[in-house]
Amino acid sequence: MIDKRERGILALTIASTLILAGIWCIYLSPPNYYIPEGDPRDVVVWEKSFEDWIQPKTNITYNFKAKPDQYIRIVSSAYSPGRAITIPIIFIYDSENNLLATRKGAKWVWFIPEKEDNYKLVIYNPYDTKIHSYLTIDAHIFNYRPLASIGYLLILLSLPIYGYGLTIIIQNPEKRKS
Repeated sequence: MIDKRERGILALTIASTLILAGIWCIYLSPPNYYIPEGDPRDVVVWEKSFEDWIQPKTNITYNFKAKPDQYIRIVSSAYSPGRAITIPIIFIYDSENNLLATRKGAKWVWFIPEKEDNYKLVIYNPYDTKIHSYLTIDAHIFNYRPLASIGYLLILLSLPIYGYGLTIIIQNPEKRKS
C-alpha cells in the first residue's frame, strides 16, 4: 500500500515527466519544413531581385549567402518576344561547385541549405531566342513544430499534478522517530 507521502512523490515524478515531454515537444521535436503560402509564421529574412536578358543557349550566374536555418525560395519568371511560355532551367551549386538542386520548367524552387555557405544560382536559357528574366531570391525562417501544441498541453496538465503532489507532501510531513 502506498502512503500519502509516496503518492505525493509519485505525483511530482509524473508531473516532472510531463513537463520534460512538453519541453521536448516545443523545442526539440522534428520541425516540419512545409511552408504554406501566406502563413503568419513565415518570416522573410532577406530578399534580392534580379532582372536581365539571357542570350540563347547561355546562362547567367548569381551568388548569394545562406544559413542552415533559412529556406531559400527562388521565383523565376521570364518572357521572350514571340514565345507564349518561357521558363529557364535553374541550377543551384554550393561553394565547392557541387550541384544541389536543378529545376526545369518550374517557376518556384525551394532549397534548404545544409551549412552556411556562399551559393551560386545559374539560370540557363535553353531556347533559340533571348529571354528577359525576372528573378527573386528570398530567405525565409519558418520553424513550425507540429508537436508544439501538444507540448503546451502537457505542461498545462502537469501544473495541477504538481499542485496535488506538493499539497500532499506539505500536509503530511514525514514523522521522524525520536
